[in-house]
Amino acid sequence: MDEREPELPAAAAEAIEAVEAAAETGGGSPFDAFGTRDEAEADPAADEVADLLAPFGAPHAAKAPEEPIPADQGPADQEPGDQGPVVLPSGLPKREPGRTSAPRNAGPAQRESVFGTAPGESPAPASSSSSSSFFGSAPAPRQEPVPPPPPAEDAAPEPVRDMSTALRRRPRPARDPLGPDFGPVPAGPARTTRIVADDLLLTVNPVDGSEVTLCPPGELPERPAKRGPAVRAERSRAARPPLPSGPAGGPGRLLERTELRERITRLLARGRSVRLTGPGGSGKSALLAELVDACAELAPDGVVLLSGRGRTPADLLGDLATEVFELTRHRPGPALLRELLAEVGAVVIVDDLEFGAAALDEILDVTPECAFLLATTPDTPAPSAEARLEELTLSGVGRPGGLALLERAVGRALSEEEANWAGDLWFESEGLPLRFVQAGALLQQRDALTAEAGPGPDEEDFAFFAGTQADAARPGPEGEVPLPTLAEGAAPAAALAARLSEAARETLRHAVALGGELPHPAHLPALTGDTHADAALAELTATVLVTPAGSGRRLATGVLVQLEAAGYAEDAPARADAVARHYAWWAAHPSVTPERVAAEAEAVLAALAACVAEPLPPVEGEGAEDD
Repeated sequence: MDEREPELPAAAAEAIEAVEAAAETGGGSPFDAFGTRDEAEADPAADEVADLLAPFGAPHAAKAPEEPIPADQGPADQEPGDQGPVVLPSGLPKREPGRTSAPRNAGPAQRESVFGTAPGESPAPASSSSSSSFFGSAPAPRQEPVPPPPPAEDAAPEPVRDMSTALRRRPRPARDPLGPDFGPVPAGPARTTRIVADDLLLTVNPVDGSEVTLCPPGELPERPAKRGPAVRAERSRAARPPLPSGPAGGPGRLLERTELRERITRLLARGRSVRLTGPGGSGKSALLAELVDACAELAPDGVVLLSGRGRTPADLLGDLATEVFELTRHRPGPALLRELLAEVGAVVIVDDLEFGAAALDEILDVTPECAFLLATTPDTPAPSAEARLEELTLSGVGRPGGLALLERAVGRALSEEEANWAGDLWFESEGLPLRFVQAGALLQQRDALTAEAGPGPDEEDFAFFAGTQADAARPGPEGEVPLPTLAEGAAPAAALAARLSEAARETLRHAVALGGELPHPAHLPALTGDTHADAALAELTATVLVTPAGSGRRLATGVLVQLEAAGYAEDAPARADAVARHYAWWAAHPSVTPERVAAEAEAVLAALAACVAEPLPPVEGEGAEDD
């Protein structure tokens, strides 16, 4: 077998000869024979790879161009006369003709990358003698001695060559982007308030403590200006009681009140003040609500509606000044308050006024340009003889008016039996409109019970899947439902509440614990534990168990006493304590503004008063001496 090496094709042999000839003439590297690549034709992918590998250390520096080695500088063990292989400028020996590849037994070459030696391999040990290969011994490239760099105290560490080590040194991002990278969330700043009262400065600080000091002259507020009509209208709208959920049914026209309403309007238009006296449930608040719209254009400062429940003369004067003037965090002193109120020209309507005599005279003297409409009850002290007031009385409606109110509430004509029952009710209640409206709610519940029908023979199986269970407080009809008794018509609160939802009855228990004050519907889910308890206001309003009072609602006249007799006052101290704790948490919440707390002030103060009047008994074992 012929062991000669195969000859290369003519074209390949000519290419090799051209490369070797270019190398021998000193024209650079052997690859220069194929031309130089322009920088514009550079591969952009190589630049991207270099950028990606930059964090793991700088790549090896390119070798400096080498000079040709003279032929007489060969290895030390070379025989004389043996010139040895010709060494190219690149450091490789010149290939012999006919040889195209390295020998098979040359061994694996050392692989090296920009990251250093590949894992699992060790660099070849340095040797004084050159390694032997098919191409001969490759002498080491000539290098100029480089002086060592000056030592630095804080020398930067060498770049990491191992990829795994480099990845371990990178900071790992947190699983939660909003977690530990931002550290603990700092607590919000404490809310501090500064109020100027006369010449004093009150600083309310829940952290460092509140204090009262003399107000510096530079911090005294300027003389307040009057609010515009748009601002007054917005404040009046915000001060109205919350509307119940569901379709809004507009209040009907008051019966047998047209003549009285027109007379009051004429008196107020002439600047006269009126004192309207009537028992609870006679419709004073409903009449005042109609007069607010009728008197809107009678005075330059419009109509101001105030609540006199629990208010002193000083409180009412301050409320009047706040409604007309811009007094944010400013409580004027007595002298400035008199000057401001002397400029007010408005129709002032006060509901539920609780004082008279000299205290009422003081209010009338301070506000000479105002016309007052004061609604009181017969047990309120009478004004003095010198008071400039027109006395008017509001009584109940007649029997025809009572029947008309009852038919309007039921939504149908009354039967003969119901008309006779309504006549007895009119005599018992002295024609108070509240009793007839509540009696109409009783008849509505009676109609609903009559319309209810139990499941038929074919529907008994489906009733099991309905998941409904009869309420013990709402007995179903057994045959024909009888009319309410006369006692239930005169005191209908217990009968009406017995057929309401559990959330509505729980709301009534909280109102009884607060002395009749009803919390805002937004607080009812938290107080009752029912997520839909805010809808209970619609039930209580439809049955007229609650009525508007100032910016909120409270139990209607006589309902508190009737519910207490029916057992709704059980556990009242515990409920009042729970309401007070809820309001303490709510008022301290950062999202709750002082204006919202002021709007809920009646219920908040009622909860605190109930806790002070009837504190909870101490826990068993609390305060006992240790044995």
